[in-house]
Amino acid sequence: MKKFIKLSLISLGILSAIIFIPFLILMFSYDQHDDYYYKTPDEFLNSKSFSWYIDIFPKSSRNIFLRTFIETNGMIVIFETNTADEIPFSQLYPITSKGIDYLKDFNIPTSQIQPFLDNGKLYCYFYSNNSPYLVSKYYSNNPDLVHYMFTSLRSEEVLELCPLNTVKTH
Repeated sequence: MKKFIKLSLISLGILSAIIFIPFLILMFSYDQHDDYYYKTPDEFLNSKSFSWYIDIFPKSSRNIFLRTFIETNGMIVIFETNTADEIPFSQLYPITSKGIDYLKDFNIPTSQIQPFLDNGKLYCYFYSNNSPYLVSKYYSNNPDLVHYMFTSLRSEEVLELCPLNTVKTH
């Protein structure tokens, strides 16, 4: 009888491991994000992802890439616009090189982020409702275009990345 109980417990343990291990692998390997592509701000405004919208797109914006993260409510927006429609420098607060390490950890395709890692300048940006964003900006080979990447920041990230004088005033 003891052998039967012992054998039953071992069998139950092995069966549980067979079921549980693939479940864990699936759970941790599945990315909880959605990607959206838009040609213009108007196309974006008329989409179902409009709830993620912040009013940052100049009229000449195009090639908008939006990645939303389901588990964290975070977002990344990449777009290009004419240099004549740049976001005023007075609204962007330069940050330290710590931001590069932060960018390297982003879960977005290398083709999307590499130009920002190679050529981008980093800033903090506070939207009108004080929502903080990490902004990377670079100028392309075309002198009429500027590229932006906006990433929503959590409170602890703001304190780590943004200049203290900007955090206190916003």
